[in-house]
Amino acid sequence: MEEILEVIGGSAGWIIGVGITLGLASTLTGGAKPLAKKAIKGYLSASERLRVTAAEWGENLQDLYAEARMEYDTSQAAANGARTNTSVVVPGGDNI
Repeated sequence: MEEILEVIGGSAGWIIGVGITLGLASTLTGGAKPLAKKAIKGYLSASERLRVTAAEWGENLQDLYAEARMEYDTSQAAANGARTNTSVVVPGGDNI
């Protein structure tokens, strides 16, 4: 629940800022309205880039975790195999 509140709280500032910008844009006349539009477009562009970057970082972190987990599991299996020194009996064949 705290994570949800943090996301909402972090987004609240952006939402309020965009709301104020939109409110001001509706009351502005002349040259100020294009400036407000430019600010909104800049916000949209920055938020899109941030979302893409965060997704890439998340994917890279997942890949790194998977590689580390595989290496860890492999080393654990090798260590356990060296300690137990088990042999496998194959029916009708040679012992391995």
